[in-house]
Amino acid sequence: MFVNDKPPAQTYTRKQDSLFIISRDNKRPQIYKEPINYTTIQLFFEEPIGLTSCYSEEDGSINKLVALGNHWYKKVNAKGRENLYFYKEGRLIKASIDGGIIQFELVATAKM
Repeated sequence: MFVNDKPPAQTYTRKQDSLFIISRDNKRPQIYKEPINYTTIQLFFEEPIGLTSCYSEEDGSINKLVALGNHWYKKVNAKGRENLYFYKEGRLIKASIDGGIIQFELVATAKM
């Protein structure tokens, strides 16, 4: 699979003692000494109350989280793209995603 004639990134994250070793595209690994407590995929399942960052499993970077008020949050990734997330009772109700090549919205339509 290729996107814009490039293969997708291959990122691997592994924990070694209290460190996180991030390998991307067979380049020299990076070491994160801070704990990874919240990841970007968790945005789809858990409201990030009180958090200011999240770890991107896709590219091995730390993304900025900004609480906008009234359960709205903005995530800014390493490329500066912004995604918006809205929660009700701790559950994701709506998300506006900028994936670069595509932009889309997710909207919950039924209560689970």
